[in-house]
Amino acid sequence: MRQIVNVKDLDSFERFLVLLAGRVGSLVNASALAGEVGVSAPTISGWISALEASFLVFRLRPWHGKIAKRMVKTPKLYFTEPGLVASLLGIETPEQMLRDPLRGNLFENLVVVEALKQRANAGLPPNLWFLRTSDGFEIDLLRSSARQLRPVEIKSAVTWRDTLASNIRAFVKETQTAFDPTVVYDGDDLNLSSGIFVRNIRSFRV
Repeated sequence: MRQIVNVKDLDSFERFLVLLAGRVGSLVNASALAGEVGVSAPTISGWISALEASFLVFRLRPWHGKIAKRMVKTPKLYFTEPGLVASLLGIETPEQMLRDPLRGNLFENLVVVEALKQRANAGLPPNLWFLRTSDGFEIDLLRSSARQLRPVEIKSAVTWRDTLASNIRAFVKETQTAFDPTVVYDGDDLNLSSGIFVRNIRSFRV
C-alpha cells in the first residue's frame, strides 16, 4: 500500500489506518481525519480510495430513494477483514473484544461484510445500502429488491430486548415497501408476532 499511494511519511499513514479503524461503521469525514493525521483532506481521500481499490475497505452507500425525512448522503466505511480492524485497534483476545467500546461497530462490520459476501457468492449485485436521517434515525442495512426494501438492524447484544427492534418498527410503519424486517444480534433466533425476524449472526441470510 505504501508503494501504491507513494507514502512519504509512513508514521502518518499508519496513524491514518488506526484512526480509520476507530471509525469503522461510521460516516467518515476526510477533513476531520486530515486534521488528526496532519495531512491534507485530498490526501486522506486518496488513501481511502487506494484502500478501496485494494479491497481492504469498502463504502456502504446511503439509500437515495424517497423517504419522508431528510437523509444523510455520506457513505459509511467498513473493512473487508474484521480481524484487520481488531489488529489495528490492538484487540488481541475475545475478552478484550467484549469490553471494547467499539464492540458494536465491529459486530456491525462483521454482519455487513458477510452480507456482501453472501450476495457476491450467489452471483448477485450487492444492492446493499444504509439509511440515516438528519435527525439521527438509522437503519443499519437495507437490501433493495424489485422496488422493495428489506430493513436490517444490527445489534451486538446477546440477550433479546424489545427495544432492539424500535427502529425497524418505525421504518415498517412509515414505509409501504418494507419486507422481511430483521434484527441481527448474537442471541437466539426468534420470530416476533409483529412479523419481525430476529436472527443470530450465524443464521442470518441477507
